[in-house]
Amino acid sequence: SSSLLAAQSPPDPVPARADARPPDGHVAMSVAEIRMSVRVRPTKPGDPTAVTPDPKTGALALATGDVFQYPSSVVVGSDQDLAYAALCAPLVRHALTGYDCTLVAYGQTGSGKTHTMFGPPGCLVEARVRQWHEESSSSSSDAPRDWGVFPRAVLELMRTPGVRSIRASAVEVYHENVFDLMNARAQLSLGSSRTKFGRRVFGAAESGSDDVAARGGLGGVHPSCCTCHKCFALAEAENKRMRQQREATRIRPTASPTSTSRRSSSDVPGSTLQNQNVRETFATVGETSVPLDTPESLARFARSVEATRTSKSHNLNDRSSRSHCLVRVRAKTSNGTFVNVTFVDLAGSERVARTGATGDKAHEARAINASLSALGRVVKMLSTIHTNHGRRASSQTHPPTQHKHVPYRDAALTMLLRDAFGGGSVTSVVINVAGEPQHLDETACSLRFGERMCSVRNAPTRVLGDVNENAHHRGVGSPKKIAASSARRDAKIAALQTALEAATAELDALARRGDAGGFVPGGPVTEVRSLKRGMEKLLVLDAEIAELRVRLAEAEGEIRTPSDTNKSRDAKDADALKKIASLRVALATSSNRAEVLRGVVERQKTIKAIWSLPSVPYARKAAEVRQIRSELEMEEA
Repeated sequence: SSSLLAAQSPPDPVPARADARPPDGHVAMSVAEIRMSVRVRPTKPGDPTAVTPDPKTGALALATGDVFQYPSSVVVGSDQDLAYAALCAPLVRHALTGYDCTLVAYGQTGSGKTHTMFGPPGCLVEARVRQWHEESSSSSSDAPRDWGVFPRAVLELMRTPGVRSIRASAVEVYHENVFDLMNARAQLSLGSSRTKFGRRVFGAAESGSDDVAARGGLGGVHPSCCTCHKCFALAEAENKRMRQQREATRIRPTASPTSTSRRSSSDVPGSTLQNQNVRETFATVGETSVPLDTPESLARFARSVEATRTSKSHNLNDRSSRSHCLVRVRAKTSNGTFVNVTFVDLAGSERVARTGATGDKAHEARAINASLSALGRVVKMLSTIHTNHGRRASSQTHPPTQHKHVPYRDAALTMLLRDAFGGGSVTSVVINVAGEPQHLDETACSLRFGERMCSVRNAPTRVLGDVNENAHHRGVGSPKKIAASSARRDAKIAALQTALEAATAELDALARRGDAGGFVPGGPVTEVRSLKRGMEKLLVLDAEIAELRVRLAEAEGEIRTPSDTNKSRDAKDADALKKIASLRVALATSSNRAEVLRGVVERQKTIKAIWSLPSVPYARKAAEVRQIRSELEMEEA
């Protein structure tokens, strides 16, 4: 049964169960299961609550009479230390042992998803880091007290011996398009690849050829519409193998208890490709990764994500995210393996009638709800597949059924979350709910969705490292093993350098051919001059907006630092509030000016006589160059 791991909702905290699980949030669960947790946003002191956790069992009871028993942990309140221990710490431990891991925050708008992932506004500033360093001598806090689970997880990786070269990237899904938040919201392409089930052991013979490597593309990522010879040959081979399996299924006799017990480990419940060797995954190409080597660089990265991500205010939330955000953290260990953790902050589902969204906000709300509905269909189908699989396993006479189609391609979000749901990732989901009675319908809907997620099963693959790589980095072991490990690393770096030189040369050739886009030679002088002036003004405005956002975040972070006395804090808060108000006015003014000017510039760029867009081959090659350069930096670190 589940237990209440953390409950600190002022002013009436719910006591934790006396025999509750350890405070690190560890729950003995299979890595194939999706670990479900719930975080309840506390109500104001004296206000009624519609969500009541049971301190003995951890079950959640709603005012409607519904009771949800499935959460493995329940967090009530705003204590970020307890939230990290219960929601994210077990996942980081799995990542350090070689699993790809994903943490997803789901819930209605305003329920606290961004607060859980990143923290409250103004906490991701260097001032908080300096304050934390000053207080760390007198306290045992592992992170600034307001920081969310993402920056806390990265800080834990920084403290872990043997983990080095931590890098992170961030993308957002907005209106079914994927944008790079670390590269001025440059649009990214989303392609598909085939990856093999089973264990991959670096430095040793693998169980078979890898379909990703066979595709010949960078990371195996080719567009879904690719018709190159390798993609065609792989598709034909896959179709032939599937036909053979269907023929074998038709003539297979009724399963006996013995044959059931010998079921292959690759026959994973919940996977759409059961009894198959490969599955389709999706990935973006060329997203920008940023090195994270200090807490200050981590704060700048997280603040940049929040500042760049699309967000607006409405009746239910002053900081409503209008896009889904995926932050990928990758680190290299001393034994040659990689630590991969993805943090997903989903945009909140909303009812336009309640949020009061109009115009662009209403269009954004419809796009958000459509993508979340696509995720719901994927989860529903995976849950059905797992349920049917369990029935077939328990019944000897149940006839075999055809594998059902899971609609991952219905939305960009579900394609990016392919590994998290029914794929090869160890996944944890945090259901964020609001405790107020007026949000009871949305709370019940979110909890029912989490209940359905409990039936989904993944097929995580643990990646083991080269046993000689660790000896190489520690300088121990036989000289022959150290030399062999060093030679493999040098060969990999040399291969990446060669690939980067070749890709850069091809990119330069495309640019000389005119595929890079830009101003058209010989265009009308007056129109070209007008567009140049507009672009220059827009660059100045964007830089001004970025500076205002940084100053606003710093000002919000200065409010009520715990080191001040009450009187000094009140005076400081009054000055800070005035400063914040003036910065918000300046930011709104500059943003409106930039929005108008950007519309003018974009309309001018549609004139083919003065401006041309980069060709598709050039954009793909530029993304390939960025991807290779990022991998090379990771290897050389």
